[in-house]
Amino acid sequence: MLIDKYMNLVFVNHMHPTTPHVSGMRSWFFARELARRGHRVVQLCEWREGTEIAPPPTRLAQRLRAHDWAEPLLLAVRPLRRALLDRIRSTRTPVMLRKALVTWSYLRHSGMFTDFSQATQPYLTVLAREFQPQATWGLFGNTDCWLIAQRLGRLAGCPWAADMKDSWEVFMPSTLQTIIARRFSDMAASTANAEFNAQVLSRWFPSQPCVVYSGVDRSFADAAPTRLDQGVFRLTLTGSIYDHGSLEAFIDGLSEWLTKLTGVKPVGVEIVYAGGDHAIVRPALERLAGLARVEAHPYLPLPELAALCRSAAVNTYLWDPNCFHHKLLELLACGRPVLAFPGETEESRGLAADTGGELFCCAASADLAETLDLIRGRCPAPAPHDVCSASFTWAALAVRLERVFQQVTRQTRV
Repeated sequence: MLIDKYMNLVFVNHMHPTTPHVSGMRSWFFARELARRGHRVVQLCEWREGTEIAPPPTRLAQRLRAHDWAEPLLLAVRPLRRALLDRIRSTRTPVMLRKALVTWSYLRHSGMFTDFSQATQPYLTVLAREFQPQATWGLFGNTDCWLIAQRLGRLAGCPWAADMKDSWEVFMPSTLQTIIARRFSDMAASTANAEFNAQVLSRWFPSQPCVVYSGVDRSFADAAPTRLDQGVFRLTLTGSIYDHGSLEAFIDGLSEWLTKLTGVKPVGVEIVYAGGDHAIVRPALERLAGLARVEAHPYLPLPELAALCRSAAVNTYLWDPNCFHHKLLELLACGRPVLAFPGETEESRGLAADTGGELFCCAASADLAETLDLIRGRCPAPAPHDVCSASFTWAALAVRLERVFQQVTRQTRV
């Protein structure tokens, strides 16, 4: 049977595209690239304060007919208010009661965000009838996105694919992992944002996952990298702080290194943090205020963050062994040395080697001084690597994702 060149696709991601994090960008940026390749793409997500809300389900058919498919159609659905979920998510709920409520929610509803998944239900009926998707794609995250993609697939009679950008073994309660995994074992295909999560997928689901890294914004590999400030050694710390112990050890290492420099002072040192954990990092950096100039910023717009990282002598982040750090690809694209503390995986080391970038992995505070002295001693001119110009652009990676949908569509039609 002939396969249509262009497909109708529905993506489901809990995070709104305006969320200043790759968890919001991943599905939306891929949706835009696939729309540019001629496909019609609808994205379902949860409504975010200050953004446009999805039309009522009774008006969705009209919206679908009127939409310009050169761009994806974003349906940001307002979640239904659920008092029980408020109790589950509240830090005031006693721990044992919260665990019991979490278990009940998973066993009864297969998820923890039923306020989102149930709010989308009326839209799924209209999408199945009017849009007639040929494949759906749910991003984990959380199981409710998979649940929505699975439900729509069943309504429309089309395959659904699962994406794993966060580890199943970390985000799912260990006592529920097996039973809940069985409920999603009918996925027709799966994708992962790294080999790390592809291995997790393979352990729990009867699927051969395709690795589709998230893309790197062009601003991180600007054709004219920012020149280093004369006389200033700028070190950036970006991203989430997964472990307070790692942050403290990192600050201890910086303090030791800076203390050794105070008698020499060949350059001024500036340490800048940018990310969602700025409230945690700011007081930690204050310990270094007498030794270096310190700043802590919340999430920055991508071009601003890229300019900051391109101007740094070294870009650093705190490594968590339970996830893949997409920020590594962005930092490598800046053409500056990258330092991960307190380690990294072989996958990440391989990515750095493949792109011609420099990745230093310091396992302990004592290693920081030696590594920073090495970087400070040579401080090469900024030179963007080929991360953005070749295989790690959103456009290039969208081709790989497109093949996944083409394959599952072909399998269901023959």
